[in-house]
Amino acid sequence: MASSILYVGTDQQLLINSILRDIKAILSLDTLNNNDFSVETLQNLFHPELNSIVKIEDSITIEEAREFIKFFKYKAGFTKQKVGIILLADRLSLEAQNTLLKFLEEHPKHVHLILGATSLHSLLETIRSRVQIKYLQDNTSINNPNSYKDIVEKLIKHDIPAVQDYSQTLTTEALTGLGYYITQKNMNIKIKKKVLQTINNFEKLKKLHISQKQLSLFTLLKLARILNEQN
Repeated sequence: MASSILYVGTDQQLLINSILRDIKAILSLDTLNNNDFSVETLQNLFHPELNSIVKIEDSITIEEAREFIKFFKYKAGFTKQKVGIILLADRLSLEAQNTLLKFLEEHPKHVHLILGATSLHSLLETIRSRVQIKYLQDNTSINNPNSYKDIVEKLIKHDIPAVQDYSQTLTTEALTGLGYYITQKNMNIKIKKKVLQTINNFEKLKKLHISQKQLSLFTLLKLARILNEQN
């Protein structure tokens, strides 16, 4: 395959921006306005060498996946490459994912596939291994309580795949904010102290030669253990 990219990020607008920038570059769509990047732009975008599945809420069925793949049976006529877009790829049903996997395994050289997903853990490992994964860091939602709420729910459930996803994109500021968000919830003093100590240790560990992602994962797993002590 010419290229298979999977953008991963919790902010859908960042996913849309990245996908549309790639489409603009690959298909030379100079008329595509950078200030008008939206779900509607992606849904309504037409080009003879472009095919897309853009679904924000509903799951993507095997029938939709099959129709999507049919478009790439023949080589491009107007440009050297055809472009396929799936937003959001984490909404692909298991059957649809298996269909996409077969498509990826065939490696059609004239296809540039661009996927967007808010999380990796619902996608088959075999799909993840066949695409280039690019994590998008969402700085706009650092202090968003809804974002912290979602993360805390995953920590309490000890959802390791989801925790690993979060560790790839959370900034230092976001982790600190998450810690203080947790301490504002109803919990005993002992648990609060452990959470604050974990955040403080994170600040100290930053001075060591450890990657941000490794530090984030270590800190999130420690917070998960602390939260589960309370339950």
